[in-house]
Amino acid sequence: MIIPDTILTIRGLSKAFPGVQALRDIDLEIRRGEIHALLGENGAGKSTLVKIIAGVYPEDAGDLVFDEQRIDFNSPADAFKRGISIIHQETSLIPQLTVAENVFLGLEPSRIFPGIIDGKKIFREFGKVSEKLGFQLPPNKQVRDLSVAEQKMTEILKAMVHDASFLIMDEPTDSLSDAEIRHLFKIIKDLKRRGMTVLYITHYLEEVFEISDRGTVLRDGRMVGTVNIDEVEIEDIVRMMVGQETLIEVAAVEETIEDHRAEALRVEGLCRAGAVEEVSFTSYRGEILGITGVLGAGKTELARLIFGADKPDGGRIYLSGKAVHIRSPVEAVFHGIGMIPEDRKNQGLLLEMEIYKNITLPSLKNMTEGWVLSRKKELAACDAMVNRLGIRISSPDQRAKNLSGGNQQKVVIAKWLLGNPSILILDEPTRGIDVGSKAEVHRIMRKLADQGTSVLFISAEVPEIVQISDRILVIRHGHLVGQYPRGVSQKEIMHMLLEGSDT
Repeated sequence: MIIPDTILTIRGLSKAFPGVQALRDIDLEIRRGEIHALLGENGAGKSTLVKIIAGVYPEDAGDLVFDEQRIDFNSPADAFKRGISIIHQETSLIPQLTVAENVFLGLEPSRIFPGIIDGKKIFREFGKVSEKLGFQLPPNKQVRDLSVAEQKMTEILKAMVHDASFLIMDEPTDSLSDAEIRHLFKIIKDLKRRGMTVLYITHYLEEVFEISDRGTVLRDGRMVGTVNIDEVEIEDIVRMMVGQETLIEVAAVEETIEDHRAEALRVEGLCRAGAVEEVSFTSYRGEILGITGVLGAGKTELARLIFGADKPDGGRIYLSGKAVHIRSPVEAVFHGIGMIPEDRKNQGLLLEMEIYKNITLPSLKNMTEGWVLSRKKELAACDAMVNRLGIRISSPDQRAKNLSGGNQQKVVIAKWLLGNPSILILDEPTRGIDVGSKAEVHRIMRKLADQGTSVLFISAEVPEIVQISDRILVIRHGHLVGQYPRGVSQKEIMHMLLEGSDT
């Protein structure tokens, strides 16, 4: 039976992949014109469910009814024609085309002769639609030259031009600044007023409570339940997601680091034009040094300079008090520095390679018997790291691309832990992973620090930085504008982030 105000009804939906039951007997109803949050830890089944709705995967069992008609899409194009549009975490636009060309792709007005596209008419129509819907996007600009926020806005506008009635947004605020997030929320609320239904997927629970009407939680491929957001608290959602009362808090150390720990890394006047300006700081063995700033502040650029991925224009780096010249990541690894990059998929993993090979790659010199690489040693090392970090895999031969985001991140961490670095840089290690995996990464960082590692923890998430760090550095426009001890308030950090003076 179809409830009148329901746009999508799912009954008994199941989906399995080799060795994995991704979804099991899902029942879900999404109402017309609501903002519905889809929640759950990585590996809970959210992506699989969305891909079935959008026509990427066929279901193994169950029924889907969209707009009072049973659907069985053969491709995302079929779903798109029916009014279901998905905005992926990573853009699906054509980078070489302009904003206007992407928006009207498939709807291009032609001249008198068939097949001859009327470019001027495209831009006229783009102007009319943008003005009507309140979008301010550069029509002539190629998509590859847009910011992440502009790309997401372009995809939303494209969906509206193509008369989408059901919009799926997968981690839409990932890589956006606070101002861009505010603008995006304004647009989403406007879409709701226009009658569009939005299925909103995010790991940021604060966003759920600001933007959503209802929320559905999945866990281990099963549906836990659907709740009215205004009737629950964040802790209720967390409990549904992780299946336990509370997450274990990670306590910061009590000592004053400078008084009790040896110097691990000292940076003096490090700079790279347009990115990092005369930054100086010291990190100590056994501490978590938090480095925060808004997107584009220079945090990642600073990490890349220390790791030898970029060449500095000036400044010095000291390890254990000794000046070193790090000209490449290979030299950084030789000096005992590991780095978990912000972009784990493109820079941290070989997605088509087996998990055990990803984990042992930086430590191959220790994986040989004589002059021959030993698979037995690699598998033993992989097994030890999988058990140590609680990585969920079907086998060591599983491809890294088939893991959930949280488990991919753990594999990246594992490959560096295997080499026992004395300094470990983690650039946004918890971005895009669920609350349970995030807490696990926090525990790993604290354990590393307790064992004497100098941990440089880079994150734009101020609550996370304040919770886990022993000291905090604030970067703004490439400058180091503040250094704070453990216990500083989030308010003080945010003030320095947004209003502090450059030094």
